[in-house]
Amino acid sequence: MAVSIDKIDILMERAQIGYKEARDVLEKFDGNVVEALIYLENEDKTTTYSKKEEKSHHHRSAHRHSFFDKIKSFIAKIHKTKFQILKKDKTIIDLPMTLAIILILIGMPFSLMLLAVGILTGHRMAIIKPNGKNVKASEALQFVEKQQEKFNKGDNSQ
Repeated sequence: MAVSIDKIDILMERAQIGYKEARDVLEKFDGNVVEALIYLENEDKTTTYSKKEEKSHHHRSAHRHSFFDKIKSFIAKIHKTKFQILKKDKTIIDLPMTLAIILILIGMPFSLMLLAVGILTGHRMAIIKPNGKNVKASEALQFVEKQQEKFNKGDNSQ
């Protein structure tokens, strides 16, 4: 009997065996994947997870996805915030906060010098929330502390 490639793939993945062995076992059981798996398990030819290992693997995988989802959410929140440099009421620079942070980190000494020169020449720096309100320095620090607490607790709600 000809065995479909889909059944061979299923058996290879579930039993962690090679193509030839999967094909031969499926031919022996007329393409019945369940019977082939039972046969391989009885012959100790599989490398399957125990239920406990499978749950542990699933938990680690879910935790990893949850961690990356939190990181993405945090970056998205920061990206919606703007960093502006103003002179009187005219906006000189208007950048997403993520880009401003990257630029400041890449050119740290140069960035600090430019910020100091900007302050000395009467320029004003502002962080603008997505709703258009200015962020005060104390509010920004409180926001960072709250996000860190949420992150440590595993809570991603606002």
